[in-house]
Amino acid sequence: MDRFITRSSGIALLFIIGLATVLRLYHLDFNPLWIDEAATLQFSTGSFAEIWQYTAAGEFNPPGFHWIVNLVITALGVSEFSLRLVPMLAGILTVPVAYCAATVMANDRRVGLIVAFLITCSPFHLYYSQEARAYTAMLLLYTIGLTCYLLWVKTTRPAAMPATRYLLYLAMGAFGVAVWMHFYAVIAILPILIHMLFQHIVFGYLEYGDSRGVDRGFFLASGIFAICVVPFLTIGPALFGRRTGMGVVWGADPLMMVTDIFVEMAGFHILFALLFILLAVVGMRQYLDPSFAAFVPLTIIVPLIISAILAPHMDLSVRYLIFLIPVFYTLVGTGIVDVFDRLTWSPLPLLCIVGLFIVLINAPTLATYYTDYTKIDYRGAATYLTDATNDGDTVVLIPQSRESAFTFYYKNVTDNTRYLPLQFGTEVERLNEIVQMPGTIWLVRADVRECLDPDAPINRWLADRGITAQQTYKWISIYQVQA
Repeated sequence: MDRFITRSSGIALLFIIGLATVLRLYHLDFNPLWIDEAATLQFSTGSFAEIWQYTAAGEFNPPGFHWIVNLVITALGVSEFSLRLVPMLAGILTVPVAYCAATVMANDRRVGLIVAFLITCSPFHLYYSQEARAYTAMLLLYTIGLTCYLLWVKTTRPAAMPATRYLLYLAMGAFGVAVWMHFYAVIAILPILIHMLFQHIVFGYLEYGDSRGVDRGFFLASGIFAICVVPFLTIGPALFGRRTGMGVVWGADPLMMVTDIFVEMAGFHILFALLFILLAVVGMRQYLDPSFAAFVPLTIIVPLIISAILAPHMDLSVRYLIFLIPVFYTLVGTGIVDVFDRLTWSPLPLLCIVGLFIVLINAPTLATYYTDYTKIDYRGAATYLTDATNDGDTVVLIPQSRESAFTFYYKNVTDNTRYLPLQFGTEVERLNEIVQMPGTIWLVRADVRECLDPDAPINRWLADRGITAQQTYKWISIYQVQA
């Protein structure tokens, strides 16, 4: 392990891992579950076979993450904490693995420590380490595969290829399992598969003068990845079809999405995003040797281009690009070290100043993150209704798509109320019928984009009757309507 770590860097890394653990464990159950997390619970119940069937029937993501969550909630019970435990652990483990990846890629432990600290303090990474979705699990497996692959690239020369193939096999195995966490891992891994072929062909020609470099090692590595992925391909095309079919409603702006990923990786500051990109460009100069001439453009630029093409046609979010963190942060860290080396700074002052800078740019966002909800407060709304409703009252939820998150908290156990979730399009007609029922009508409106338009039918219906919010919580409003 001398390649990766020394006594001093080991102590620093342990401190960083400890800080990452504290930041991700603290207030793990603070935020209420939102709709995607409730979907995780919905798709994580039942047997493994049933979870597979859920994916084939309508879930947008592979079943791997749901299988793991199933084991956790079976052992610990269902709660915000248990649902978020796997993403939290994956987020913590990513820190030391990313340190190894960056150290190997840059051949500099200082870069590894900077990358580890950047991830530790990143609000972007922290947020998804505390969300019951598969993003950090995908990132961890991708980073494990990346570390093994980088070791293979760094150590592989024609004479040494047989001895280092196991690294490539481990990399392909990790990449294959990553696909089972989240479908977008395919976009992250595709450039590396291209680079792997490039490595074999180039070194084959350098050594033999022909294509014998594409040897059994390449085919075996490809076979390992294929074995992992082929079962997923039985449902993958249908999954992609469902995704692209949502483009009319949920399609994203390509330029905005590409811009936002850098802003979010830079602590949600546009100016720091520009600084990070500049440092990454400076760092790129260190990766112009044959091993990395194509690696960095492939692993960063290609996924961005593919995502920009797909964005208008599918439900595509910035969080799907979380896999850019290890390589991009490594470029940033390399740029920082390059600048300080030109100033002939010693490692300790360099790391202290960089660490302080990272803390300062992320502290404001982290402070508000731990003190204010970042998700819709279904918990608060459900608690209020549990106390406010009486026997015979009716609780109406708009839109129906938020039902799974709302009913996680609203159990309707304290009284005999009726519960009616309504979908957009017919909500006004249904409300006109519901208000004829006896008792009090409690309208719960999640402030999703369809509800924010003042001219939306539900808002006009409320305004025409002079009904104002009885109680408001984070992105959710409760209205009391007398029969």
